[in-house]
Amino acid sequence: MVVNISEAARIASKTRRTIYKHINQGKLSTTRDSKGNKGIEVSELIRLYGDDVKPSSEKRGGNGIQAEYTTVYNDEKLDLLLKKIESLEGEVGRLNETVENLNNRLEYKPVPTGAVEPPAPIKSNDVISSLMAKIKAKQSMPGK
Repeated sequence: MVVNISEAARIASKTRRTIYKHINQGKLSTTRDSKGNKGIEVSELIRLYGDDVKPSSEKRGGNGIQAEYTTVYNDEKLDLLLKKIESLEGEVGRLNETVENLNNRLEYKPVPTGAVEPPAPIKSNDVISSLMAKIKAKQSMPGK
């Protein structure tokens, strides 16, 4: 919504002189309204002055200026905040998963007593070969 310089000064709680000074310094940009009159977008005032911008509390008959721009501004702010919250919730979820993963890696899990004992070590081929030779020798001995 475009407002004239006087209205811009009033809703931004600034003097007209300050508004013109900021326009000349390039801090505040101007535009033309539908009738070709020089004016300032309310969003420009909010960008530069932030919370100093107050809604118009009265309706003005001639140019139809109303307090509706604050609703638009608040809706935009709300949308940004909701997106930020959604982003942060996702980040928290990812961080919780990472913490859980790291805790699982660090957690000590002892083997319960009475568990199955580990298998006996495998004997080398030399030991097996010598045992096989002894068995064959005993089998080939006559009389036993």
